[in-house]
Amino acid sequence: MPNKNLMTVIGYLGRDPEERIFNDGGRIATFSVATSNDYRDKSGEWVQKPPTWHNVTVQAESLVDAVLSGLTKGDPVHVEGKARERTYTDSKTGEEKVFRDILAFYVAKPIYTKKENGGSGARRDTDDAYANRPPEEDIQF
Repeated sequence: MPNKNLMTVIGYLGRDPEERIFNDGGRIATFSVATSNDYRDKSGEWVQKPPTWHNVTVQAESLVDAVLSGLTKGDPVHVEGKARERTYTDSKTGEEKVFRDILAFYVAKPIYTKKENGGSGARRDTDDAYANRPPEEDIQF
């Protein structure tokens, strides 16, 4: 059976994107995205649950620039990328820990139309200024 490591997260930025510059001149941008776990119960009342937090890393140079200049804390964001898991040893405790993040290849700032102004209330992404999406691959069966 074919498989694909692909994650899509649509939520809100939890902090401003941070830039990291390496000795070799390479750069990355990192940020976190919160997604809601709220739901309506059988009586129709909203039940509020803590959000799920997703760590995101951006490596593509053009996407790093767009993220750093175009996104701020609280902005809605649509992220697509590959799930990563890395283990490391905590230098203070010596304990082995796991860090999970999304290596993003697509980041967009969704725009929601307002129903009051004749819109559908639907989400659409802005132009692909933030996109670095690879070509779609055919699924082989």
